[in-house]
Amino acid sequence: MPSVASDFVAPFAGVRQVTGTLPVLVILLRPDSPSDSPYLPPGTPQIQNLTQAQIDALSRDRLRKQIFGPRKSVSTYFNEISYGAFNIEEAMVTPWLVARDDPATAVDESSHAFIHTSDIYKKGAWIIRQVEAMTTFRFSRYDRNNDGRVTEDELGVIWIYPGVYGGIGRETDPALVKVPSLSKGVQLNMLARAGDQSSWALMAHELAHQIFRLGDLYVDKAGYPGVGALSLMCDQGDGTHLDPWGKMKLGWLKPTVINEDGWYALSDVETWPQALILHDPKRGARDYFIVENRWPGQSHEDFLTMRGLAIWRVSERDTSGNWARKTIDLVWAGGPPPSQQLTPGQCPSRDDALFDGDSVATGYAPTPYSSPGRLVWGDGTPSGIAIWHISRASNNARLYVDVPPMQGPSMVGPAVAMTGSTRALDAHEPPYFFQPGRRSDDIVGMGIASDNHVYAWYRDGMVSSGTAADLGRYRAPYPYSIPGGRTPKDILAVDIASDDHVYAWYRDGTVSAGTTRDLGAYRPPASFTLAPGRVALDIVGIGIAQDDRVYAWYRDGMVSSGTSRDLDAYRAVYPFSLPLGRVPDNIIDVGIDTNDRVHSWLKANGTGAPIIVTAYATPGGLAPGKRTTLTIKAADSQGRPLENVAVVVGASAGAFATATRLITGEDGLAEFTWLAPPSVPSSYDGRVLIEIRATRHDLSDGRGLVDVPILSGSP
Repeated sequence: MPSVASDFVAPFAGVRQVTGTLPVLVILLRPDSPSDSPYLPPGTPQIQNLTQAQIDALSRDRLRKQIFGPRKSVSTYFNEISYGAFNIEEAMVTPWLVARDDPATAVDESSHAFIHTSDIYKKGAWIIRQVEAMTTFRFSRYDRNNDGRVTEDELGVIWIYPGVYGGIGRETDPALVKVPSLSKGVQLNMLARAGDQSSWALMAHELAHQIFRLGDLYVDKAGYPGVGALSLMCDQGDGTHLDPWGKMKLGWLKPTVINEDGWYALSDVETWPQALILHDPKRGARDYFIVENRWPGQSHEDFLTMRGLAIWRVSERDTSGNWARKTIDLVWAGGPPPSQQLTPGQCPSRDDALFDGDSVATGYAPTPYSSPGRLVWGDGTPSGIAIWHISRASNNARLYVDVPPMQGPSMVGPAVAMTGSTRALDAHEPPYFFQPGRRSDDIVGMGIASDNHVYAWYRDGMVSSGTAADLGRYRAPYPYSIPGGRTPKDILAVDIASDDHVYAWYRDGTVSAGTTRDLGAYRPPASFTLAPGRVALDIVGIGIAQDDRVYAWYRDGMVSSGTSRDLDAYRAVYPFSLPLGRVPDNIIDVGIDTNDRVHSWLKANGTGAPIIVTAYATPGGLAPGKRTTLTIKAADSQGRPLENVAVVVGASAGAFATATRLITGEDGLAEFTWLAPPSVPSSYDGRVLIEIRATRHDLSDGRGLVDVPILSGSP
């Protein structure tokens, strides 16, 4: 039975759903010492002439705004990261209380030494008792369930003192603190505390310990590298969002559990409560990856310079000490911070922590064998999970996920047609079978005329007319000609404009205009330009809308809009989606009808049971000119090795040092040696696509794709 979100959102180590509105008490308490006057920021008018009462009042107002004020504050931050599901409200911000000495004790509770250096546990309980002794505040008002005690589910409490943040431990001793207004007392998970010079983000971090029971994620003595500026529980300085694990356990983020290979979309997590969970059902629901799309935009973390996919490794197997650090790891796209920065208590970070297809260093496909970021479990074993396509950082990311057993992007399936939009090719009608009349691989181009008749051009020099589902319904195949000595194999795509002129684009980077019979009758081939960083062979389909704007779809999952000779004149590239299990190279061609609905056709890959192709390159990323071993396994749908399978490989750049066609042995394996190009390619964001085709006479073709990043550097 497929896994569902409820398998992963269950409480863990005390972290459970927290929603609604929680009152928060802010205790301002300082020693009875002139040197412990509350902090006022530089530039406060006539600060030298203010009385102590005025200083106290200004400080109180400033701290109230930090916690409950308009953006940016603790209140607005919690509202944003919870997507409105959790809020805080002011219970009370006490005046600045001056500690009093209790003559019945051996210590001076009013002293600087007691407030700043004594046992935090005993002092925490003492501070809570001072609130009812020195103010009109009564805890009993917040005993919602009338059980004689107040807990962090009913009231948040933070103590603020003069100074910068520092110290350890926040629990109180005794845990149940007696106060006059309650029959049992105040029982907090821990007492949050911060100096009055602390940022609002640090105060949010401390309250997250108490209210949400979250643990720290910065560097510890055991060598944990932290998670950088990607979680409040590591970086408290500026107000970064909480990690997706915390959001999920708190009931705010609704994850999508991936149970099958395919294309998936992720909107920015700063705005939308979205994330993907990748797992292996054989390991249960305690080991998994969470993928989120970070795009700060106008959020509280608008200070972040990094953008892209964050991949988190989670292991819910240890609830002993430091469970948070044993539970949550970041898969660093550019590699972990240098060892010299891993000082306990610190939160080092790096700008290349996220996977971004716009960068050669972080645009590689993360797999169990990639480098420097690898998708391995906490015990170091390969996960069998891969993300084959990392798109350019955007508020709407698109990725191809491969869950166990790892296969590479599957390109096996029947010939289908579908109807959608330029952005979502199956938005209006899901895929349905169509009858090409010949093998779908024989079609070189398709177009839709003004009467919505669909024309298909074939490799044998014939063209037919019919419907989207039946290509020969209206007219049996008849011959067509191509200008300039070109042959059908030179055609990239064909479509028909509103005046029924037929446009054909060719592999040599030219486009002609003519009729269905004569593709050059009206205009001989002339050069065309593409979206930046792409070449003619990147095109998988072209369609012409009713306003005669030309749309071009590319094999990297992007689409642009322009004219027949300038394919991005009107709109730069933006992502498009396909049905699960399909990739852009499955596209035969695309056409746009008179209602501007986008029709696309996907090829079939033979008959019978499919060959499942698993492929990976070792190592993952390469410097220019370096060699890699490409290992390919052919298996049946049950994962059993297949021998006598012909495996053919080809690459968008570089060269194979061995034959490009091998026959698998009884282990189903074939190994190739590939030499990376001498420089970083300009196409595919500096990556090389290695395509695999596996054939055997009694099975459907198996196809796969390996995406190898070429790293900057010398051969």
